[in-house]
Amino acid sequence: MELVEQQADAGFSALRQKLTLHHVGALVDSMETAIEAYRGINGKASAPIAIASQNVRVCFVDMGSGVAIELIEPTEKGVSKDLLKRGVTYYHLGYLAPDFDAAMEELAALNYIPMAPFQSEAFEGRRCAFLMSPALHLIEIIEQ
Repeated sequence: MELVEQQADAGFSALRQKLTLHHVGALVDSMETAIEAYRGINGKASAPIAIASQNVRVCFVDMGSGVAIELIEPTEKGVSKDLLKRGVTYYHLGYLAPDFDAAMEELAALNYIPMAPFQSEAFEGRRCAFLMSPALHLIEIIEQ
Protein backbone atom coordinates (compact mmCIF):
# COMPACT_ATOMS: atom_id res chain seq x y z
CA MET A 1 0.00 0.00 0.00
CA GLU A 2 1.44 3.33 -1.03
CA LEU A 3 0.77 6.29 1.24
CA VAL A 4 0.32 9.76 -0.12
CA GLU A 5 2.04 12.31 2.06
CA GLN A 6 0.60 15.78 2.19
CA GLN A 7 2.83 18.69 3.05
CA ALA A 8 1.93 19.90 6.54
CA ASP A 9 2.16 23.54 7.45
CA ALA A 10 4.66 24.59 10.12
CA GLY A 11 1.97 24.84 12.84
CA PHE A 12 0.72 21.31 12.42
CA SER A 13 4.25 19.92 12.13
CA ALA A 14 5.22 21.56 15.43
CA LEU A 15 2.08 20.23 17.13
CA ARG A 16 2.72 16.69 15.86
CA GLN A 17 6.03 16.71 17.73
CA LYS A 18 4.19 17.56 20.96
CA LEU A 19 1.60 14.77 20.83
CA THR A 20 2.09 11.03 21.25
CA LEU A 21 -0.59 8.58 20.14
CA HIS A 22 -1.64 6.64 23.24
CA HIS A 23 -4.79 4.74 22.33
CA VAL A 24 -7.68 4.04 19.99
CA GLY A 25 -11.03 4.25 21.77
CA ALA A 26 -13.55 1.49 21.07
CA LEU A 27 -17.06 1.11 22.46
CA VAL A 28 -18.06 -2.40 23.57
CA ASP A 29 -21.22 -4.06 24.88
CA SER A 30 -19.23 -6.28 27.24
CA MET A 31 -15.77 -5.44 28.48
CA GLU A 32 -15.13 -9.03 29.55
CA THR A 33 -16.00 -10.42 26.09
CA ALA A 34 -13.82 -7.82 24.36
CA ILE A 35 -10.89 -8.48 26.72
CA GLU A 36 -11.08 -12.20 25.92
CA ALA A 37 -11.09 -11.47 22.18
CA TYR A 38 -7.93 -9.34 22.43
CA ARG A 39 -6.22 -11.72 24.87
CA GLY A 40 -6.14 -14.25 22.04
CA ILE A 41 -3.94 -11.92 19.96
CA ASN A 42 -1.46 -10.97 22.68
CA GLY A 43 -3.47 -8.21 24.33
CA LYS A 44 -2.82 -7.56 28.01
CA ALA A 45 -5.66 -5.68 29.70
CA SER A 46 -5.52 -3.29 32.63
CA ALA A 47 -8.09 -3.55 35.39
CA PRO A 48 -11.42 -1.89 34.50
CA ILE A 49 -11.81 1.70 35.77
CA ALA A 50 -15.17 3.38 36.38
CA ILE A 51 -15.42 6.90 34.92
CA ALA A 52 -18.46 8.23 36.77
CA SER A 53 -18.59 11.58 34.96
CA GLN A 54 -19.00 9.80 31.60
CA ASN A 55 -21.11 6.82 32.75
CA VAL A 56 -18.60 4.29 31.41
CA ARG A 57 -16.12 1.65 32.48
CA VAL A 58 -12.82 1.57 30.62
CA CYS A 59 -9.73 -0.57 30.41
CA PHE A 60 -6.64 -0.36 28.25
CA VAL A 61 -5.47 -3.34 26.22
CA ASP A 62 -1.73 -3.18 25.55
CA MET A 63 -1.21 -4.65 22.10
CA GLY A 64 2.59 -4.61 22.38
CA SER A 65 3.05 -1.78 19.89
CA GLY A 66 3.14 1.18 22.25
CA VAL A 67 -0.47 2.05 21.35
CA ALA A 68 -3.32 0.62 23.38
CA ILE A 69 -6.97 -0.03 22.64
CA GLU A 70 -9.23 1.65 25.16
CA LEU A 71 -12.30 -0.52 25.67
CA ILE A 72 -15.25 1.65 26.71
CA GLU A 73 -18.34 0.00 28.14
CA PRO A 74 -21.31 2.34 28.73
CA THR A 75 -22.88 1.82 32.16
CA GLU A 76 -26.00 3.94 31.65
CA LYS A 77 -27.98 5.59 28.91
CA GLY A 78 -25.96 8.39 27.37
CA VAL A 79 -24.01 9.47 24.32
CA SER A 80 -21.71 6.44 24.26
CA LYS A 81 -24.64 4.01 24.68
CA ASP A 82 -26.45 5.75 21.80
CA LEU A 83 -23.36 5.51 19.57
CA LEU A 84 -23.02 1.82 20.34
CA LYS A 85 -26.67 1.17 19.49
CA ARG A 86 -26.08 2.80 16.08
CA GLY A 87 -23.13 0.49 15.42
CA VAL A 88 -20.36 2.99 16.12
CA THR A 89 -17.51 1.21 17.88
CA TYR A 90 -14.09 2.69 17.07
CA TYR A 91 -14.58 6.39 17.61
CA HIS A 92 -11.59 8.34 18.87
CA LEU A 93 -7.81 8.62 19.05
CA GLY A 94 -6.20 9.54 22.38
CA TYR A 95 -2.97 11.57 22.46
CA LEU A 96 -0.65 12.33 25.37
CA ALA A 97 0.37 15.98 25.55
CA PRO A 98 3.29 17.17 27.70
CA ASP A 99 1.78 20.70 27.62
CA PHE A 100 -1.98 20.24 27.77
CA ASP A 101 -2.87 23.95 27.55
CA ALA A 102 -0.58 24.62 24.58
CA ALA A 103 -1.92 21.57 22.72
CA MET A 104 -5.51 22.71 23.28
CA GLU A 105 -4.70 26.24 22.04
CA GLU A 106 -2.84 24.98 18.96
CA LEU A 107 -5.61 22.55 18.04
CA ALA A 108 -8.23 25.30 18.44
CA ALA A 109 -6.15 27.46 16.07
CA LEU A 110 -6.33 24.55 13.57
CA ASN A 111 -10.15 24.64 13.80
CA TYR A 112 -10.57 21.71 16.17
CA ILE A 113 -13.64 22.31 18.33
CA PRO A 114 -12.90 21.66 22.01
CA MET A 115 -15.33 20.14 24.48
CA ALA A 116 -15.15 20.80 28.20
CA PRO A 117 -11.99 19.45 29.85
CA PHE A 118 -12.43 16.89 32.62
CA GLN A 119 -10.26 15.01 35.08
CA SER A 120 -10.15 11.30 34.33
CA GLU A 121 -9.89 8.46 36.79
CA ALA A 122 -8.32 6.45 33.96
CA PHE A 123 -5.32 8.82 34.00
CA GLU A 124 -4.86 9.37 37.74
CA GLY A 125 -7.03 12.49 37.71
CA ARG A 126 -5.05 14.25 34.97
CA ARG A 127 -6.86 16.63 32.64
CA CYS A 128 -8.37 15.30 29.41
CA ALA A 129 -10.51 16.86 26.72
CA PHE A 130 -12.21 15.72 23.55
CA LEU A 131 -12.03 17.80 20.38
CA MET A 132 -13.83 17.47 17.06
CA SER A 133 -11.54 17.75 14.04
CA PRO A 134 -12.48 19.73 10.92
CA ALA A 135 -13.06 16.30 9.30
CA LEU A 136 -15.56 15.46 12.09
CA HIS A 137 -13.25 12.94 13.81
CA LEU A 138 -13.01 12.86 17.59
CA ILE A 139 -9.66 13.05 19.36
CA GLU A 140 -8.81 13.10 23.06
CA ILE A 141 -5.93 15.06 24.54
CA ILE A 142 -4.53 13.69 27.81
CA GLU A 143 -2.26 15.64 30.12
CA GLN A 144 1.01 13.67 30.25
